[in-house]
Amino acid sequence: MGNVYLRHGDDFVAMADEPYEAEGTLQELLAEHPELLTDDGEEESAAPGWLLVRREAPLFDEGEHFSAGWLDHLFLDRDGVPTLLEVKRSSDARIRREVVGQMLDYAANAGACWSADKLRGWFEATQAEPDETLAAALGEDEDPDAFWRRVQTNLDAGKLRLVFVADAIPPSLRRIVEFLNEQLRQAEVIAIEVKQYVARDGQVRTFVPRVVGRTEAARRAKGREAGRTWTRDAILSELRERHGDAIATTAEGIFDWAARRGLRFWFGSGRRDGSFQAGVQDGAHYLWPFRVYTYGSVEINFQFMARRPPFDDLAQREELRRRLNEIEGVELTAQDDLRPNIPLAMFVAPEALSRLLKALEWAFEQAGAPLSE
Repeated sequence: MGNVYLRHGDDFVAMADEPYEAEGTLQELLAEHPELLTDDGEEESAAPGWLLVRREAPLFDEGEHFSAGWLDHLFLDRDGVPTLLEVKRSSDARIRREVVGQMLDYAANAGACWSADKLRGWFEATQAEPDETLAAALGEDEDPDAFWRRVQTNLDAGKLRLVFVADAIPPSLRRIVEFLNEQLRQAEVIAIEVKQYVARDGQVRTFVPRVVGRTEAARRAKGREAGRTWTRDAILSELRERHGDAIATTAEGIFDWAARRGLRFWFGSGRRDGSFQAGVQDGAHYLWPFRVYTYGSVEINFQFMARRPPFDDLAQREELRRRLNEIEGVELTAQDDLRPNIPLAMFVAPEALSRLLKALEWAFEQAGAPLSE
């Protein structure tokens, strides 16, 4: 076992690397001290603001019948990225392969099994003072509803962080983690080694985390440069520069309609391409049926609408598709049940834009969402 020396008062104390008594000990430690999920040497590691959503988080299917498993810990960072944590001792042989397959299973099912509303409920049940905890992590000026919308956006996009934690990361696991982190675009995969050092007299104890998996190749693959903060004006300006006045004017018409109807706006943070959504999210209604992108298209969010009533009924989604297909030039097939993109150029004509907005209004009406006149 290795030794380190820790300054304790005016003296240096020799400390030995000591394994954890049980896996549960390390799990408890991380729940109480999530700051151990980073190390000082990683400039990209998350700043303080980790939010424990739940320990032993279940992944049930949409009908709440089949469970893909129980995740050790579910955290959110202050960007609203769900962080899936599995904890194993290095002496556990499952850390080498079984736990990797288990984690990938959880990640594949997270978007289908969880929603921001469900995570919010868990968070509020876990935290003694959820409002104060969230405000401390995000800052007093942050809108809590905007944070939870970010969580939903990340779930929908598969933007997750998969974290393997152990007292020692074996080389075989490190190679798997680095490979996955370089290959996956949306999800980040890392391992964190949290060593425990104890003084000979047992009176002093310290923990030293080390993050592995964030290779330079992974940074390049994911484009780690900071995202851009998009606004209405920035999106319209970008559309005008890339696609001309007619396309920008069409998008402006969508902005104006959404504002008149009292919809909530949500802007993306892409480095190159901007986006905005408009929808309804309150205690009784949730619908964000479309997104406009600066590369010149409107995306219809069938995939995500299918997770909530009334559009969990295929017939309702088919009716929306039929209404959109009444617009000249739009031809969505029955297979377009994910997130089809329609060029904004299809809606330059006033009649075409009017038909698009009427189809979206119909969708909000079906969801019972109140719209302003």
